[in-house]
Amino acid sequence: MVRVGLIGFGLAGQAFHAPVIRGVRGMELACILERRGTRAREKYPEVRVARTLEELLADKEIQLCVIATPNDSHFEYARACLVAGRDVVVDKPFAPTLHESEEHDVSHEDLQAQFKRMLSDGRVKVEDRVRMAAAFGAVISGIFIAGDAFDDVPSSELADWYTRAMIFAFPSLDEGFGMPVLEAMASGTPVIASNRSALPEVAGDAAWLVNPEDTEELAGALVALTLDPNRRADLSLRGLARAARFRWGDAVEKTWQVYCELAATN
Repeated sequence: MVRVGLIGFGLAGQAFHAPVIRGVRGMELACILERRGTRAREKYPEVRVARTLEELLADKEIQLCVIATPNDSHFEYARACLVAGRDVVVDKPFAPTLHESEEHDVSHEDLQAQFKRMLSDGRVKVEDRVRMAAAFGAVISGIFIAGDAFDDVPSSELADWYTRAMIFAFPSLDEGFGMPVLEAMASGTPVIASNRSALPEVAGDAAWLVNPEDTEELAGALVALTLDPNRRADLSLRGLARAARFRWGDAVEKTWQVYCELAATN
């Protein structure tokens, strides 16, 4: 069980972080830092409420600090928690400006590495670690939860990222086609994809389809696929065969046919 200290109980803390922490198996909301007011105590009477960061960090059993305070305080809280030997999840942005972030010489990758270390703790069951990663976003046990990170990956490196992944999860709400799904399949990576828009047609029976708005279903698929090497191998083979059916030459030919038909009718 990972004991969590929530720093800040404004809108983000109340509406997102506290419910997520309490809803993820393997996590316990142990303490909330609320400098003033009584909202935390009223909403979670069983959870200890601290008035200062020092008071929260005095509980040596708290392993993870989640920071949900105003943007200009993120770095100072994160640094204090890291110095105290705690793992940290911090709302974006890490610092208000790039200059300040560089001044502090602590990158997003540094904080992500801290979270990865906590998620790799052998005392926490693998299915709980996957749920934590799905809740907050991290690199864990061969699963890369990328968010917008793929936007910055050069095309020459993309295939390598797909190949190194244990699972490619793509719970998109809307896709005109779904090229990342085919790219992952062509790399032999098992795919979990959304059951929305064009993705079921593109993926066929070569992906595990989920409701992208059901976090429990997505987390369940990630856990099940992580623990089932045979199913991963089956989806990998199905994906390779599926991707081979989509060729650029065929796309060009069919598009040309459409143009010719349109021109003939006019």
